[in-house]
Amino acid sequence: MRSEFAAVFLFGAVTITSRAFADEDIVSEQVRLCNTGSGYVAIHACSAMISSGLLSPTNLALVLSNRAARFLDVGEVDSAISDLDQAISLNPNFTAAYDNRGSAYLTKEKFDLAIEDFNHALKIDPTDALAIRERGYAYERTGAHDRAKSDYDEATRLTPSDATGFYRQGLAFEAMGDHLHAVEAFTSATNLKPDYSDAIMQRGIALQYAGEFDQAIIAYNRFLVLNPNDPDAIHNLGIVYQAKGDFEHALSYYDEAIALKPDFERALVNRGNLDYLKSDYDRAIADDNKAIQLDPKDATPVDNRGVVHQAQGQLDSARADYDQAIALNPEQSDALSNRCYLRTLRGQELDLALADCNKSISIQPVPANHFAARAFLYIRLGKYDLAISDFNSAIEKDAKKPVWRLARGLAKHQVGDKAGGDVDIAAAGPVSANVTSALASLGLKP
Repeated sequence: MRSEFAAVFLFGAVTITSRAFADEDIVSEQVRLCNTGSGYVAIHACSAMISSGLLSPTNLALVLSNRAARFLDVGEVDSAISDLDQAISLNPNFTAAYDNRGSAYLTKEKFDLAIEDFNHALKIDPTDALAIRERGYAYERTGAHDRAKSDYDEATRLTPSDATGFYRQGLAFEAMGDHLHAVEAFTSATNLKPDYSDAIMQRGIALQYAGEFDQAIIAYNRFLVLNPNDPDAIHNLGIVYQAKGDFEHALSYYDEAIALKPDFERALVNRGNLDYLKSDYDRAIADDNKAIQLDPKDATPVDNRGVVHQAQGQLDSARADYDQAIALNPEQSDALSNRCYLRTLRGQELDLALADCNKSISIQPVPANHFAARAFLYIRLGKYDLAISDFNSAIEKDAKKPVWRLARGLAKHQVGDKAGGDVDIAAAGPVSANVTSALASLGLKP
């Protein structure tokens, strides 16, 4: 994300120190271009004024700051900083020069120097909303989300018509996990600037994380009106429809995103997950393989491929994938949980299985199936009270898995709680023969 720059406009009020330019029309045109021109046209106009040697120190600082802003526009950040150093030397109370140099440091990701410049600007003018907002961005990039939010709040108070300020405020709320307030901030940004694409997209993401899936779909479609065929927005629609349980729409959006961007690794991973859920194992493996080829250091598609291999009964291949995923990322909690469960099913290395499960559960947030994986291990180990406790945690997070209720009911029978076990078994309802066979292999029989 590029920062905004505080260009300082001269509006023709140039003071010449010793003599007038020979052609006043040329002077007027150079002032106009330095003020309102773009790119190298403006840079050349400002340079002509600087090289004349006829500007007063105050106006020289103004022109240097304007040229710096144009240097920033064309990506010549070091040239911009050099100009701003001179401008500040000529006028140490020049707030816009500090703002622009802070923005230049943001571009170079020198966040401490940027914060220092914005602080200088605010000592001169405590109401400099741009400095407050951009300092907030610097804080955000250094992980100081509370300080970023505080700055964004103040910036939007000072300039309630600034859409960018509300957009940045929304990003700060998102980073803090406050999705509903993020939605409010992004909504304010888009109300002020209806075609603000970035804010529309981020509003969709915030709505998605808040579980407001239908509203997220509206936001993504609004973004696509402004940015047709954007693969990221189309991919996000796939994620939302999958979360709604509408796999057909989700798959069509994943297909469309990948057709637009064949090397879209995240979309391939997500389509592979959906392929697995639809039992299309061959395409799931093909998607995972391509994702791995695109990013060999990403543990997720390797772990996902292991899950497919396990579903196919290829347990050695599954174990190899889980091992590889954990080698790539020792904190890959899904792979740790999956390897724990695979060891449990095989009845092998149960001490190592427990270590895997314990580590997966130590990594926050903990999905429900990680508790369930350890619960099945405890059943294998004959530790039914511990199994029941983990099933309690799993079912509290996700009550829609009948196999967990059945297993908890059977574990309750093992500890003498027949009434409680009967309630769970009845709530589980009928289950497949494969489920009862798997439970029987762990020592649980209905």
